[in-house]
Amino acid sequence: MRPRAGAHVWIRLSPGKVYDPTQFQRTENIPPQDMTLPVIDGDALLFVEAPKGRIVRVNLTTGKLLAKLDGARLDNPHYLVKVGNAIAAVNPSKIAFLPDGDIEHASPHLSNSFAKPGISGRVAAAGDQLLVPLESGVALIDPARPTEEKRADFVYSGNLIVAGSGGRSHILAADAARLHTYLEWDQAESLLNARVAAHPKDPQPLLTYLELASRTGRAERLTDLTDRTLTLLNADPTSPASLQGRQRLFTLLLEVARNSRFAWATQSTPRAPGIAQPIKNLTILDAVVDRLGRAAESPSQQVFTLLEKAWLREKQNNPPGAIEAYQQILTDTSLGAVELDPGSRLGTGDVSGSAGARLEATDPPDCPHHAHRPAALRRLRRRSPACPGRPRRRRAREV
Repeated sequence: MRPRAGAHVWIRLSPGKVYDPTQFQRTENIPPQDMTLPVIDGDALLFVEAPKGRIVRVNLTTGKLLAKLDGARLDNPHYLVKVGNAIAAVNPSKIAFLPDGDIEHASPHLSNSFAKPGISGRVAAAGDQLLVPLESGVALIDPARPTEEKRADFVYSGNLIVAGSGGRSHILAADAARLHTYLEWDQAESLLNARVAAHPKDPQPLLTYLELASRTGRAERLTDLTDRTLTLLNADPTSPASLQGRQRLFTLLLEVARNSRFAWATQSTPRAPGIAQPIKNLTILDAVVDRLGRAAESPSQQVFTLLEKAWLREKQNNPPGAIEAYQQILTDTSLGAVELDPGSRLGTGDVSGSAGARLEATDPPDCPHHAHRPAALRRLRRRSPACPGRPRRRRAREV
């Protein structure tokens, strides 16, 4: 159609079998992001033609049919995307690339198959490559080498758009509820610093900065960001905003400490997207756990902190420090009443032991028949004590 007058230039009727009513039956529920749109390629227009599902190439000016291709040869694509000089034919689990947009003579290059649920949004061109949204992130495909895809894990995926220009582009992902932005760290840090400067008395921008730094493995930034956050929170410690901010800070730091402990115990890095990355440097981890203790207020927060501190002291070959942390739980009745969550477990199986066994090893030896053991010890112990009477005091090395 002519954009100003609204008059049509040409009309193309999709072919069908006149006496075949089945062609109008609904055979497949195609989601909105898979709807077909015409693709301009030079002086031609390409699209997936209903109801037959074939790919056609028509003259942009006259509408004359120039070429056609049976969609079944490309696994029945739902829509087309132009990426560089190629045309990508997209179906829910695979993509076929047609070099130079030649749908009659070129041999298609097929991507790998994407396991269920398959492609989770509309694919988009990013320069000469193709961005493919998946449930757990995104795949980047070069049409010349479609089986050598690159992948990145995202917390949230969806329909993708590449925004920005001049070397400062970023990815926008729209799901059913929200719009998510994915930036390179240098760009993200610049924006975070600007937000912190614009709200110097608000701890929330610093908490967001700290959360992103922990997710991306910038452990060296955590202590300074935590100190700055605590300064703001302590300025008005009883306000609802400060109480909420302190809870968020503690949760962030506890996730860092626990993920670090898990990585040390299993010698592997957690792979789930969007979680705090483990710290491999014990000096930095010690500083983070110290600040975890400064953020802790409730008895449960103090217990969780002491368990992380005790584990860390063992990794530092400091058994007396570990014993001291454990005994703080045993000798304080408010701490002894805390119910532990699954993340409090200090190890796996018989190799690493558990919180209960470690607490038992530090219990004072003058406690006959366990009558005066704190409730924490009885609850945390994962197996009954072997001794019928006075428990023996284990050597520090055994702890």
